[in-house]
Amino acid sequence: MPGFDTGGGGGRVQTITENSRITLSKPYEIPNEWSPDVAQKLDEMLRQLYEAAGRVEDEVDSITETADQLLTIHIDLTPAHIQNLTVTPVTIIAAPGGGKFIRVVSGSSICDVSVAFNATVTADLRYAAATTHIPLSGLSLVGNTTTGRRVSQPAIVTDTDNANIVNSAVEIIGTAGVPPTGAFNGSGCRITVAYYIEDSPY
Repeated sequence: MPGFDTGGGGGRVQTITENSRITLSKPYEIPNEWSPDVAQKLDEMLRQLYEAAGRVEDEVDSITETADQLLTIHIDLTPAHIQNLTVTPVTIIAAPGGGKFIRVVSGSSICDVSVAFNATVTADLRYAAATTHIPLSGLSLVGNTTTGRRVSQPAIVTDTDNANIVNSAVEIIGTAGVPPTGAFNGSGCRITVAYYIEDSPY
């Protein structure tokens, strides 16, 4: 009966390493004739393999549970919201809770303009508890003289001062321009934000 060769050398099956990787670096010799000793060695080999596989499974489960999950939210701003946005911000993402902060990955808007007008209407995404921290600036809600659907997706601004944004909601606030009444179809504008909720390092 051939030996169970797992990589060269001689000796026992090795146990799992510190990195939870199965190391089977030596052959597991099996005599030609069946005996209680052979059965014991096979039993030991299978037990070690089973235990190593279990540890790897536990580690994979742990990684899966702790991995950050990319989240996406859609908020529909009515024409009334947009009319008052420079005065009354609208919450996009609720505060995540103590010891956590929201990291914005991307943001976009799509607006359905029904009345052509020449004005620039822009907005920022900012942290409600630290309004000078603005991860996304210059989101264009309207800025052309034609009707139809308009999409805007400005670049994200990196903000590393996480200490001031812990447990802060993210809101949208108008920064320039007020559209005339009736400028939008009933759907107004849809704001889409992708983000992570992360543990604060502070």
